[in-house]
Amino acid sequence: MRLNRWVRLGIVASVLWALVVGYYTLHTFTELAIENANASRRLCVDAATVDDPKFGERCSEEWMRNFKRGINNSYGHAAIRALAPIPFAWLFVYLAVLIWRWVARGFKREAR
Repeated sequence: MRLNRWVRLGIVASVLWALVVGYYTLHTFTELAIENANASRRLCVDAATVDDPKFGERCSEEWMRNFKRGINNSYGHAAIRALAPIPFAWLFVYLAVLIWRWVARGFKREAR
């Protein structure tokens, strides 16, 4: 099957969209998870008493737990945000081309 240049351009745009949006979403989720984990760790350190010798270890464990909770579903969200719009874009373009051709055929008939 031969692909014309518009279809090839659409494939390249779809792949670029998936890569860029997927990366951006993962990056955003990671930054947000780190920010939330850091805020939780600050609260833990502020609440720790001087008498507790293991507060640093407990706060680090809490940081890791909060980070993992924040990053838990990030790959799924990134996949949905990156891949879900692509079929809708292809459907929209396909329908736009069909309508364009239908209108053009109407003008060609009137010209005769």
